[in-house]
Amino acid sequence: MTREVDSKLYSKSYYLDGCAGFEEYKTTGGQTLSPRHKYLLDIARIEPGSRLLDIGTGRGEIPIHAARSGAEAVGVDYAQAAVSLAEEMLKLVERETAGRVRFQQEDAQHMTFADDMFDVVTMFDVVEHLYPEQLENVLDEAYRVLKPAGRLIVHTDPNRNYNDYVVPLYWRWVRMVLYCPVKWLTGRRLKLSIRSDVEKSVHVNEQRPYELRRLLTKKGFITKLWASPFAGRCRELPLGECLTGMAMSLWPLNMLPGFKDFLNTHIFAVAVKPGLKGGCI
Repeated sequence: MTREVDSKLYSKSYYLDGCAGFEEYKTTGGQTLSPRHKYLLDIARIEPGSRLLDIGTGRGEIPIHAARSGAEAVGVDYAQAAVSLAEEMLKLVERETAGRVRFQQEDAQHMTFADDMFDVVTMFDVVEHLYPEQLENVLDEAYRVLKPAGRLIVHTDPNRNYNDYVVPLYWRWVRMVLYCPVKWLTGRRLKLSIRSDVEKSVHVNEQRPYELRRLLTKKGFITKLWASPFAGRCRELPLGECLTGMAMSLWPLNMLPGFKDFLNTHIFAVAVKPGLKGGCI
């Protein structure tokens, strides 16, 4: 039996209080994208008339905004709470856009779509939630439903190298600097956790850049993959978030070969299914 994270962990509160982009969603009802989602949609290069499939659609922002660019968009998720939220948001969208979007509860390992159906498949913050055998199955399905020369767009966070090797060094330094002041002020020992309790329960397969690149290539994709300290374009992020990303990635050391795959926490990939004349990125 294939392992999977219990879908009940993906509750309405998970999507409204902890899932990336929830601040913008709660403020604008999903009408404004977070810098992360905007950047990922820009990478996807949505064209009018194209077909997009969003795997692990969550609240549904990606299909709706892709439809506003003229795409026919489908969002799938195996969590009922996600599909319900997405359908609620769809009711608030202009009729012309809503007519080009649909959401459905579906296991991405065994999708009901025809072969060669979509121009773009997106997997935003999904990979880390899938056990290795699940991820292999989902990538097989993404390859199957993509048209020749179609593109799979992936974002996953955090980079396992960063969390396993870089973050503990920061915590060690922070503990040395703050241990005594915190204990003196509060009477308690300083406790720092690398991952939140929610992430510990649902992040079952955090990736290293070279591992994900190897897997996408194994599945037949022509792959461009890179790691970044930012969830989007730095100029579009709040100044504090941009500066924090630079500091935590030891910029500009994080730009050097050999350091890129360790000092940057966000992993992006554009993976192309070869077409009749090959594929290009």
